[in-house]
Amino acid sequence: MDKRRTNRPITAILIAIISLTPSLTWMKAAAEPSPDQQATITRIHERKERVKQLCQAGKFEDALPLAEQNAADAKESVGVKQPLCADALMTLADIQIRLGDYSKAEPICNEATSIRKETIGTHTPVYINSLKKLIWLDAKLENYQLAVASCEELTELRKQMVGTKHPDYAESLNDLGGLFAAMHEFAKAKPLFEQALAIRKQVIGAKSPEYATSLNNLAGVYAQQGQYAKAESLCQEALSVRKEILGTHDPAYLQNLDNLAQLYDATGENEKGKIIREEVLAIHNQISAQVPATGTLSR
Repeated sequence: MDKRRTNRPITAILIAIISLTPSLTWMKAAAEPSPDQQATITRIHERKERVKQLCQAGKFEDALPLAEQNAADAKESVGVKQPLCADALMTLADIQIRLGDYSKAEPICNEATSIRKETIGTHTPVYINSLKKLIWLDAKLENYQLAVASCEELTELRKQMVGTKHPDYAESLNDLGGLFAAMHEFAKAKPLFEQALAIRKQVIGAKSPEYATSLNNLAGVYAQQGQYAKAESLCQEALSVRKEILGTHDPAYLQNLDNLAQLYDATGENEKGKIIREEVLAIHNQISAQVPATGTLSR
């Protein structure tokens, strides 16, 4: 596997999959188990409830050994080619994600996704969610070739399931473009970002966070290709949309300002970049001033 670390781009490429927050998946029993299987499944469900409680309390380290035991018991009781086993594995992967151990979570998630593909099929929400999580993990680990292959599969599935004029399809195009951008393959990223932008404008509207993200992503590609005038225009438009719908204190708006400052640095317009950074600092100071000693925002 060719893993390549990339330098920070002139303007940040916001990859939607990186902001994806995996949700815990809870297990379902297999149909018509044998008496021995039912006894094991009963123990799995009892343990599962404890795992759920611990996770809801944020005690993921305590939940981990219970989830590991559940995965082992599911494999032994019903076999690896059953939805019960896939669900147990995915719960274990989710906990590893919460603990930040992505290298352990990835092969577990991969196994669970493969089982679901074989047992419930590809045109199902459960499989789609598994595939999204696997893409997210491979991107975090910079396994970009693996992530691209899975994202291309996801894009084609969504095309078949919801059509090309749908926010989910646009999201997959954007994610695929983000992966190519992370690999510095900007010629491949650009048309994907352009497609996502057009769909989002038509389906979601120009006054939406998703549309602003697409503007920012495309601006990043133009900046990397040295087309600074086009990059600035798109970045300014994204900034305007985010200011209107999210406000000036939103992290996405502040990131957009930083992107614009980097763009001006690249074009030698250092004074403009300096002014923007001063604006960012002033906003951060305003935000800090609103936080009392208790750490909660004043109302």
